[in-house]
Amino acid sequence: MLRELAAGPFENEEAYLTHFGIDDLLRVEMPERSEWDKTKHLDPGEREAIALALECDLPLLIEEEAGRTLARELGIRISGIAGQILQAVREEIIGADRANRMLVALKRKGRINQQVFESVKRAIDEEA
Repeated sequence: MLRELAAGPFENEEAYLTHFGIDDLLRVEMPERSEWDKTKHLDPGEREAIALALECDLPLLIEEEAGRTLARELGIRISGIAGQILQAVREEIIGADRANRMLVALKRKGRINQQVFESVKRAIDEEA
């Protein structure tokens, strides 16, 4: 997963972490096993994330629909970026105005669809 985040403008994963000042917040771990017949249609990052969530009994932050579908089938608790924004509002980490601006930006960039946008916006507005 980190490999996918760092791809592009960063020389390597460490450069990505340092650039965003999060090198002391994350611990990179590889799953013991990430190759299953059920996951062969997924990108390596999604395969590894699903395997690690299963191994460690952790919830999974995932956006790709194929990965989300498989994770649900395997009983993994999942969330996407919009769900994390809603959680941040509920925990009073950010306010509703900022959360709504973030949702609009995600929608504009094609990171969330209209249904997710409307659903999460409604939930944020109810929290305010």
